[in-house]
Amino acid sequence: MKKAILTLTAVASLLSFNLSTSGVSAATVQKIEPTKIEASSTIYSSITMKVGEGRKIAGDRVYISSANPTYCLGLDAYGNLTAFAQGYGTVVAEWNSGTRVVYYVTVTP
Repeated sequence: MKKAILTLTAVASLLSFNLSTSGVSAATVQKIEPTKIEASSTIYSSITMKVGEGRKIAGDRVYISSANPTYCLGLDAYGNLTAFAQGYGTVVAEWNSGTRVVYYVTVTP
């Protein structure tokens, strides 16, 4: 039994050596790159605020997409949304994961 294993090992070594020296590979090694999966979704929400009221909007990027009149909403660098005048606007909060929340904001007196 030991002779058979030794013989098979020797033959496998010789075949492997012969294949590698002739430029032929016994097995192809394929490098597999990990797949990056991003979840992407948009959530829509409505907010009603009174003039002078404030809200905290969370996200990696938060911005006012539109406002009518333009001065009815204010947003600082910390995500603090403030209602300055009667009107309406759209505020968008985005996360690096691909999730986005679109807030339709109505400001009442």
